[in-house]
Amino acid sequence: MPNIILGRRIKAFFSNPNKRHKLNRIYNRRMKKIVLLVGMVGLLSSLIALRVLWLPFGPSTDQVTKQIQIASNTSTTQIAEQLYQEGLIRNQTAFLLYLRFSGYARQLKAGNYSLSNSMSVKEIAERIYRGENTSIYTRVTLPEGYTLDQIEETLAEKGLVDSEKFRAVLENGEFNYDFLEGLPSDKNRLEGFLFPATYDITSGMTEAECVDMMLKCFGRNVTPAIRQQAADQGLSVLELITMASIVEREARLEEERPIIAGVIDNRLKIGMLLQVDATVQYALGQHKEKIYYQDLELDSPYNTYIYPGLPPGPIASPGISSISAVLNPTRHDYYYYVAQSDGSHVFSKSLKEHNQAKSRIGNK
Repeated sequence: MPNIILGRRIKAFFSNPNKRHKLNRIYNRRMKKIVLLVGMVGLLSSLIALRVLWLPFGPSTDQVTKQIQIASNTSTTQIAEQLYQEGLIRNQTAFLLYLRFSGYARQLKAGNYSLSNSMSVKEIAERIYRGENTSIYTRVTLPEGYTLDQIEETLAEKGLVDSEKFRAVLENGEFNYDFLEGLPSDKNRLEGFLFPATYDITSGMTEAECVDMMLKCFGRNVTPAIRQQAADQGLSVLELITMASIVEREARLEEERPIIAGVIDNRLKIGMLLQVDATVQYALGQHKEKIYYQDLELDSPYNTYIYPGLPPGPIASPGISSISAVLNPTRHDYYYYVAQSDGSHVFSKSLKEHNQAKSRIGNK
């Protein structure tokens, strides 16, 4: 009975136009308040976001100015990561959001920039967007296959480093990168890790800063994903770069890199001496067009004619193509190869075939 009475009252209430209109007015007033509240919250959130985007670091005892090099073909995500690691921006996401909404995304220009952590996100982004290089720099290209000695010679000839100071940094400089862990502590410990690229070296940059810039470039190109792929194949970073450096010095043609990597892999799997001329040349400390039998008797761990397995470290700085070849070698039954005059190679499965190939091309 009480439910029936309640139902009749509710029906009577909604059948009364005046009461229904009153209820609508109350409902509308409350909805307006809710919409207003949501709008205020949204506005406050936007103001906070804008504050983050434009917030400068402000003057402080930690205020610094840094020379930042942005290489060609660097993605906006990589630029944001670089700026964050250098302490120039507080938030990578805020930087990327500003680039997107300002229209600067994918339009940032490579170059060498003088940036301060007192600058706002807006100021940093606009300077890179406009390509406002404020530093005097010298552009230097270090090709794939260069050794530490060749890198040092190139930089010294341009007056960018002092040879003795540069060598001291290579041997004793302290650099905190995970890919350097486990390297042999000798004078050539950084061989292979100064990444081949084109660099803008600022006037006044120290030898340590030059080396650090090249190591950072290595880290950006030989990514954690690449290093993990090597680990999944049972290779340390040192072994990966060592194998890639051999491929770099042996291969002339791009399409032969994976094939040569496959030859190296095949020999290592059966414990066969690598017998790579490029490793002997490295041990000799000079490039020779022809290796003689007396050279093959050199007692050096880099001499792969007498020491099994890989040499103790890289013999040059490999490019990403050679690194990729090591991680993705061609699967075949070749164990030998000999170079022809045009830079290509003849690959053989047996020593007999290899000797026949050498006789055909006049390589004794």
